[in-house]
Amino acid sequence: MTETPLYICDLDGTLLRSDGALSEFARGGLNELLSAGVRLTVASSRATPAMRALLAGVELRLPVIEFNGAFISELESGRHLASSVLSNSAACAAVKAI
Repeated sequence: MTETPLYICDLDGTLLRSDGALSEFARGGLNELLSAGVRLTVASSRATPAMRALLAGVELRLPVIEFNGAFISELESGRHLASSVLSNSAACAAVKAI
């Protein structure tokens, strides 16, 4: 059994232009890949509302990775499907150390 690969693209510095926008060329290319059945999603340090605005018109079907991997979320709703966050005690210790 061969599994279909999953491709994850970063937004800033990869898909977005230097002005922080997604070009129509990139938008079209992403949609062509998605239409061809390529399993593709994006990762960003941004939150889903910001990604949603930047990716308007891109037909992403898979969840996105937001906040540098802290959450895997549905792009449209922002609902978190998985999280990788510090425990309360670890967060408090980090704040205290700072």
